[in-house]
Amino acid sequence: MSYQEKRFYLGEWLVDPLTNSISNENYNKEVIPKLMETLCFFADNHEQVLSSELIVKAVWKKSVVGENSLYNNIAQLRKLLEDTAPKKQYIETIPKKGYRLIAPLREHQDSIPVRETVVRYVPENLNIESISANKNNHNFLIFAVTTLSLSLVAILYFWSSNSNEEDVTASMSTIAVLPFDYLKENEDTAYFSQGISDSMAHRLSQVPGLKVVSKSTSSVLKIKNTSFDELNQQLGIGTVLTGSLLKSEQNIRVIVQLIHTEDSSILWSNTFEKKLDDIFKIQDDIIQSTANSLKLKLSTSNRPLDVSIEAFDHYLKGRFFWNKRNSEDTNRAIVFFRKAIKLSPNYAQAYVGLSDAYIFQYEYGEWTREEAYSKAEYNIKRALEINENLAEAYTTQGLISMNRGYFDEAEKQFKKAISINPNYSTAYHWYGLLLNNIGQHEKALKLQRHTLSLDPLSAIVHRNVAFTYMLMGGKENATDHFERSLELSPDFFGEEFLRLNIYPLNLNSAEKAIRFASKYYDTIPETVPHKITLALLSLTANSPKKASIFIKQAEQLIPDHPRIIDAKIALYGYNEDWEKVINLLQQKLVKQPLNNTTKFELAYAYFFFEQFEKLENHLEKHSTSFRYDWRMQLLSNINSRFRFSTKFETKNSVTDDRAYEIAKLISENKLNEADLKLRHMINQGYVDDFSQQWWTLDKDPLFSPLLENDALNDSKDSFNQTKVTLKELMNEVPTTSLIIKPTH
Repeated sequence: MSYQEKRFYLGEWLVDPLTNSISNENYNKEVIPKLMETLCFFADNHEQVLSSELIVKAVWKKSVVGENSLYNNIAQLRKLLEDTAPKKQYIETIPKKGYRLIAPLREHQDSIPVRETVVRYVPENLNIESISANKNNHNFLIFAVTTLSLSLVAILYFWSSNSNEEDVTASMSTIAVLPFDYLKENEDTAYFSQGISDSMAHRLSQVPGLKVVSKSTSSVLKIKNTSFDELNQQLGIGTVLTGSLLKSEQNIRVIVQLIHTEDSSILWSNTFEKKLDDIFKIQDDIIQSTANSLKLKLSTSNRPLDVSIEAFDHYLKGRFFWNKRNSEDTNRAIVFFRKAIKLSPNYAQAYVGLSDAYIFQYEYGEWTREEAYSKAEYNIKRALEINENLAEAYTTQGLISMNRGYFDEAEKQFKKAISINPNYSTAYHWYGLLLNNIGQHEKALKLQRHTLSLDPLSAIVHRNVAFTYMLMGGKENATDHFERSLELSPDFFGEEFLRLNIYPLNLNSAEKAIRFASKYYDTIPETVPHKITLALLSLTANSPKKASIFIKQAEQLIPDHPRIIDAKIALYGYNEDWEKVINLLQQKLVKQPLNNTTKFELAYAYFFFEQFEKLENHLEKHSTSFRYDWRMQLLSNINSRFRFSTKFETKNSVTDDRAYEIAKLISENKLNEADLKLRHMINQGYVDDFSQQWWTLDKDPLFSPLLENDALNDSKDSFNQTKVTLKELMNEVPTTSLIIKPTH
């Protein structure tokens, strides 16, 4: 019997695969399922050396993941097992061979096989025997309900542990539509099963009074086997629509249930066996029954009209491949969307799908910006001619306007989408991105938090919330949401790159990031964020020429992407071209007049360029914007050039900033203590991290009293050697591109 099916002791830890938890005398820790699967595979092969290839094949099976995913899993397991000392007690690394589980292993004396305990999670009103015996049922419903009932451990732990989040109260009118099950031997129906559940979720989202959890969260809930109790208490989900389907060439069989999460009771259930042509009628009946059970009224049917089943089938295939998020599958999606439109020329959703695919092909570098956007705009216009009340169409239209720089138009379109469908999380999400682009971070955060109420388990939404907090100076909240995004999507490519934008680099982490970029360069997505991250990493590694190449590549992808201007500011700051820095910051402030970070950075630029009169006027003009800024508060005591009339107030804790404690000592005239701390920071591997700020330590007026006294002379050798080390590593990182033409 595999260790995945029973409790066991590993060293001092009791491991329970059933509840995805480990415990000892002092702690009870939750473990995400993929980590538990990895740990159990080690246990099944106790004290054997396992190659990385073997572990990846066993744990991730047919999924394509990099060695980095395994490395992250091992690192997280060691952290959970408190195996972080240099000499490992649990999982040992065997150089050039793999890993080995070395801790003592023994079975739990009362170990109960997991498969024998699963049945107790089935809702008590469900008649298992009748379902199992039902003709051609193939145990679909047992699987659908029992797999729903296991624990979504770590993700819900991270979701519920943040005291800043609002308390959730389950409501019957908050519903999750889980992806329907299908026979595993009929993998070719996966697209249809996913599409049907997505289609019903979308149509239910337009029912007045009903709040529908977003698709990405529903998918995670399904994969992670969430219990009804957790859905109810942790996420506020009161009802769940779940089921299974069996599709043949001409017929379809759908088993569906609406379950109340508070007591696991079945509010209604039904089995539909009809011709495939009746799929729209089946969906109508399910939606009507759901609305009746929740005592809600349907206004009118919101399903696509004048659409054939063949066109619907092609549309579902198109969305299935579009969701894979790569160029090859997006091309396949385009083919299916076009087929759907050819069969049903008035299929508005298919035009939206085609538009979304065109936008992706531009982002993947397959098409030019003008080619992709002109075709996308044409199809969105056609969709709205057919159905002027299509929230998805206005949302995509808003994205196009935002990326073209038409921010006012984009805002109108996002608002229109939300007014049509208040449950459409993508509209809130992209509207939040727009507000960040124009510097309205607090409003962006409010929208993004609302997005999380609709889509609480979306990795990308948590990631964007993290970046919003970073822009607002809330690093603690930023790191919390960033770590949640990794828990939700641990295999998401580019974790090292994403960390560069959240956590300040030191010599050790910078070396790791550069080595990662060098080793996996060919697999790094060719997108603007990744190119800009490479550019900023190049500046940190004292390689401005390489940074310039990456910035030019980003400009060829999306010329006016908002991150490009930040990278250029960093490049000009590195080169001490203060006039260009000032010009770009002024342009940015015109576009983002409420962006206090930009106001602060412009003050620094005036100081570096010795435009002291402009600095003085700038400080007075924006004095109220600086009243919460700890840097300005300390600078007003440290440097006479930054003294201006305002009443400073304390708003947020800043103790997580490396410069704060040193600058505070300087402002209090405790120069000896400040000097010691600054030396210690440098000797511990400090680097000028251009993903955090575009000026260097030796220029920062916060430290001017120390720098004027040459206090750092004896640390310069260490500092300079760090720059040499990083530059040598960065020389190994290529700058080639498969989709971007070189510039001369």
